[in-house]
Amino acid sequence: MNLKNTLESKKQLIIAEIGQSHDGSLNYVHSFIDAASNAGVDVVKFQAHFAEEESSYEDRFRTFTSYKKETRFEYWKRMQFTNEEWHQIKKHIKQKNMFFSSSVFSNKSIDILNKIGVDIWKIPSGESLDLSLIKEITNKSKKPLFISTGMNYLHEVDKIYNFMKQKKNLFLLMHCVSQYPTNLKNIGLNIIPQKNIQKIL
Repeated sequence: MNLKNTLESKKQLIIAEIGQSHDGSLNYVHSFIDAASNAGVDVVKFQAHFAEEESSYEDRFRTFTSYKKETRFEYWKRMQFTNEEWHQIKKHIKQKNMFFSSSVFSNKSIDILNKIGVDIWKIPSGESLDLSLIKEITNKSKKPLFISTGMNYLHEVDKIYNFMKQKKNLFLLMHCVSQYPTNLKNIGLNIIPQKNIQKIL
């Protein structure tokens, strides 16, 4: 499978957002990969979190996200996978003829996924202005970047675009809404005809 050929030949790319839905269970991960394959998905996307890189023992939940009684640090710890488990995940995805993508939140996650061989880097909205993180990726990998813009003002989208134009990586700026689930009236597709958005797209 060649990602560039796939992008050029398809009108749309179907991405299965597994994210943190696995709740730390590798069995769930593999079940989701099978389900994505059966649904005709092109890309399976995860989130690569590492507790020590992103949190501390004193870090409290901003919004309670788990029925387990645990700290935010313990939550991230429970959700992270070992290098070997990431290898197993990628192997399964490749066996199903899909592409492997993951959001990254630290240099450690970049290093691990770069060694494993991620097909598409995903930059979440909350990290989209962390140009040092994006630079870390583009310095180590020439794989494409999909960058969410759900938490950005339009002038910040311009900043990201101008930064990425200096790089050799293919990149895609994604129109997103950082509200889950998104109310239809907040989708905001009406901004796409604006001149500065058309220039970027």
